[in-house]
Amino acid sequence: MLIRCGTDDGTFPTNAQQHLEAVIRGAERGETMLIADILVTFVKPTIDRRFEIFGAPGAEIKKRLFLRLFSAASLPIEGLGTAAAAEKISNMCTYCTVSDAMTTAESKAVIDPITQSHVVAWEEISVQTMIPTTGAKLVFMNIYRDAAMTKHLETWELTIFACQVVHASSIMFGRTTSIALPVTSEKVYVNDPCITAVVPSSGPNEPTKLRYKPREVGTSQTLLHVQREGKHLDKVLLVTQVSYPTPTYQYAIELSAAEAQVPLQRRFLFVNRETSQQVLTVSTNYRHQVRVSPRVFALGPGDSQHLSLEVVGLSLIDGGLTEGQWPIWIFINDEDDGTVESYLLNVVVRLHRPFY
Repeated sequence: MLIRCGTDDGTFPTNAQQHLEAVIRGAERGETMLIADILVTFVKPTIDRRFEIFGAPGAEIKKRLFLRLFSAASLPIEGLGTAAAAEKISNMCTYCTVSDAMTTAESKAVIDPITQSHVVAWEEISVQTMIPTTGAKLVFMNIYRDAAMTKHLETWELTIFACQVVHASSIMFGRTTSIALPVTSEKVYVNDPCITAVVPSSGPNEPTKLRYKPREVGTSQTLLHVQREGKHLDKVLLVTQVSYPTPTYQYAIELSAAEAQVPLQRRFLFVNRETSQQVLTVSTNYRHQVRVSPRVFALGPGDSQHLSLEVVGLSLIDGGLTEGQWPIWIFINDEDDGTVESYLLNVVVRLHRPFY
């Protein structure tokens, strides 16, 4: 016997009562064995997770939300194969219902392309919705283990609202860029270690500036909370487009898998071409595999400094890839964190070095 409560869109009328009639019939002849009158009181569902989806008013937004990680022990590569593993993971995905006609949700499995002895896979839910022109709306999502929706897994609450969108382009990786917001504020709250808000003290009409040093290349979104008029708090969505700069020097290094077992070492000569003394800082895009020394040094006009580079961990997966590439960036920045010189090392490791 299966009794389903609620409406077809997954919502529940709060504090409402409804009579349900359950009929139990025999399996062979279909005769009525029991009739039960059930009085159901609807209450708000228990929320397992809450998410916020925001954007420009009237915009169509797609967002991927992580649901769960599949057990690696149940997905061994040996004996399954790639196609069989993908089919097995797809059959393990859940089913979703949403309470808003303008919102759709679909679950899918994602497989890590770099695998060793087991498949690393997880499940995420792709949500597509329309941002309201004004205000906010609540959308409830119910997640079930089976297509018949008999085994409930979780209930999510999605808060979808519109906010002001600020676009910032021409941001280069490896340095700090100053971004002027087209809003005036008393204070800006941001939960991102890469962004520092600088509220000007010259006057209330001066725009707020942000100092932004990106961690990766591509398009990213950051939600800012801007305080205005003492108490009012507005939401501003900062959309940034980050790209790699044109390197000052570019090198290509090819190694075999046997040569990559030994740390790669190189030296660079930097010359201060400015007319004043500079305190310079060296940074790279690889935190653990690349070591540069010295990290911080001071040079007078016309002075030079040798930089030592050591790269470790350039190895290929046994029985897997036959070639690996590591684009290594080295940035030499001044006291304002602006790039003075940059180096790009395209390191290629092949299973066997080709003969030319």
